[in-house]
Amino acid sequence: MIAPRRSVLILGAFGTFGRLITDALAHTTDLPLIAAGRHLPEVPEEFRPGCRALAIDGNDLSAAALEKLGPAVVIDTVGPFQTRDRRLARVCIGLGIHYLDLADGREFVQSVGDLDAAAVAHDVLVVSGASTVPALSSAVIEHLAAAFSDIDEIDIGIAPAYSGPRGLATIRSVLGYVGRTIPVWRQAKMGRARGWGDTGRHRYPPPVGRRNLSLIDVPDTSLIPLRYPTVRQLCIRAGHEVPLVHHALRLLGVLVRIGLIRDLAGHARVMQRLAGWFDGFGSNNGAMHVRLRGRGKDGASRTRTWTLIAENGDGPRIPALASILLAKKLLHVPGYAPLVERGAMPASNLLTLREFEREWRSLAIRTGVTDEASLNLTRDAFDDQNAALR
Repeated sequence: MIAPRRSVLILGAFGTFGRLITDALAHTTDLPLIAAGRHLPEVPEEFRPGCRALAIDGNDLSAAALEKLGPAVVIDTVGPFQTRDRRLARVCIGLGIHYLDLADGREFVQSVGDLDAAAVAHDVLVVSGASTVPALSSAVIEHLAAAFSDIDEIDIGIAPAYSGPRGLATIRSVLGYVGRTIPVWRQAKMGRARGWGDTGRHRYPPPVGRRNLSLIDVPDTSLIPLRYPTVRQLCIRAGHEVPLVHHALRLLGVLVRIGLIRDLAGHARVMQRLAGWFDGFGSNNGAMHVRLRGRGKDGASRTRTWTLIAENGDGPRIPALASILLAKKLLHVPGYAPLVERGAMPASNLLTLREFEREWRSLAIRTGVTDEASLNLTRDAFDDQNAALR
C-alpha cells in the first residue's frame, strides 16, 4: 500500500510570510517541509531536520518538477498576486495537489471559482486569500453575527505595527491602488472611491492608541455582501502607524489621481527604502478591529466590536495563520479537525475564530469583544474582556 503524501511545499519560503509559515509548521508539526524560493539565502535557514531548502521560482515551476517533488499541499506566498495568473493552481489540480495562496488582490481571489469544477473532479482543495482578509475577517464576522437578526453595517480596520517587516510584494500591492478608483459597498450597492482615501482616526486600547485608517482594495469588499445581503454599508480600511508616512501616501494618491504619477507601484523599492527612515518613530504593536451594527435577536439596535491587539512584533504572524491552519487540517495533523471541503474557493468561512485563537495563544496577541460603539477602553478592561472571551 502506498503511503499518502504528507509534505508541504512553501513557495516564497525565505520572504516575510513564507518564512513565518515554514517556521511555524516546522515547530508545531512533524510534516516533511520543502522551503523554496527564487534564491537560497546567504545565511542558511535553520528550520529543523527534515526541512529541505531549494531554489525554485514558483512562476516557472513545471508540472514535471512539481510531480517529482511530490507535495501534498502547496502554499504560495509569492506576490503581488495582482500580476499573477492561475497556471500554478491548475498544475496542482492536475497532479492532485492541494493549493493555498495568500493573495490579497480582490479580482484575483474572486476568480478562483473558475477552477472549482476541475478541483472537485480531482478531489483537491484550492483556496485563494488565506490571509487576514478574507480568512480571519470572515471568521470574526461569523462569530459576531450570531447575536444579530440583521446586520446593517460592517467596519473593518487593520493597523499594523510600523516596525514589522516590509515585504516588497506587499508594498507593491498597496501602491497599486493608492489614488486609483476602487469599489466600495455603500447604500446597499457597489460604488466607487479612491484607494487610500476617506481617512479617519480610530482609537484602539493601549498600547496602540489612535491610528489613521484609509480605504483599501481587498477581497472582502466583494465577498461580504454576498454572504450578508442585509448589509448596506461596508468600510474596510488600513493605515500606517507613523502619521507622516500615512499622509505622505495620501499625497502620492492625489498625484496619481491628477496624472502626475502613472505607476506608483513601480517605485516600490524606493518606497521600501524610504520607509526605513522612520523606523524610530514607530513601535512593534499593531491592532485590528471588526465592528457590526444592526438589530439584535430582540429587534433592538445593537453594536458589537471585536478588537485584536498584537504586541512584541507578533502582528506579522497573523496573515500567516490561515494557511498554517488549512495545511494542518488538510493533512490530518493530530488535534485538528480534518478539512473535507473540495473545490476552488476564497478563504472566507473555512476557519472559525476559535481555531485562530488556538493558533495564536502562545503569541503576544489579545482579543476582546464589546457591545459599546466606542473602543476607548482601559487596558485593564480590555484584558478582562479578553479573559472572558477565552
